[in-house]
Amino acid sequence: MQRFVLLLVTLLAVMHSFAGAQNEALDWQVYYSEKYNIFYHRSDSLNAINTINIIDAEYASISAELGADVTAPIGIFIAPSLYRFRVLTGGMLPHWGEAVADPSRQIIILKSPRWSKSTSDYRTVVIHELVHVLVGAATDGAPVPRWLGEGLSIYFSGEISYFGGSELSHAQLSDQIIPLAQIDEVLDFEKQKAHLAYQESYLAVIYLLEAYGQSALPSLLSALRQTRDINHALRQAFGINMLQFETDWRQFLLERYRWSFLLEFDKYLWLLILVLFFLALFAVMLRRRRTLARWEKEDVPPSPPSEI
Repeated sequence: MQRFVLLLVTLLAVMHSFAGAQNEALDWQVYYSEKYNIFYHRSDSLNAINTINIIDAEYASISAELGADVTAPIGIFIAPSLYRFRVLTGGMLPHWGEAVADPSRQIIILKSPRWSKSTSDYRTVVIHELVHVLVGAATDGAPVPRWLGEGLSIYFSGEISYFGGSELSHAQLSDQIIPLAQIDEVLDFEKQKAHLAYQESYLAVIYLLEAYGQSALPSLLSALRQTRDINHALRQAFGINMLQFETDWRQFLLERYRWSFLLEFDKYLWLLILVLFFLALFAVMLRRRRTLARWEKEDVPPSPPSEI
């Protein structure tokens, strides 16, 4: 708790040091509760209330499913501007990043919906980051592979953009599936590749649930807490190693999503119709030209060609 308070003081001090440069008054309000504290600008009062409602509605069920709870309140910052968001995050997020969580310090930094042009639902973002913190609590700070952390966050937040399998199907056809270990570098990926990495992460969690049941999540996190290593945790929880898990997961993807790209057929239907139209037109013109050429070789002058 002392480290948490010290961090908050440091963050606020940094923000005050930049206030003159940006001429932005820092009028921070704080909402205190047992599980979390929300720091927000007065202009984000409604967003703070929305955040409270979201967490209060979801915290208990997610905590129970993960077998996790926090021993000190989570610090949640609603950044009142892009500048403040960059100060709080140290400018370390890629341009497509929408929020950040630091599980080791139990801190979440959100963009205010007042100014953020995020395409994601605010509830989804809040829950996504909350899950990161709870996973950190469940594992007591053990190294959590990014595929597992992101997969759990997507699963609980219900980010429907990752639920489909068309991108994954294309990746399988072109042999571009990202190995799970490489997803640790997702923040260095360009946006499209990052989206594939997140989709793979989500489907790795779905495979865990389908293969080992709902108890798989707390079992794996508990094992990771004890062993501090994903390979050992998988062996303790399910009797397999990481290599076997990834092999089984890839087979699951192959069976489930091999032909998912066909679901995009409607996107290409009009293009296909247009191509067929021009092919038919070309065939008619070619046929007419051949007919005229044949008539020119005949002795008897031909009658005018009929319409085709």
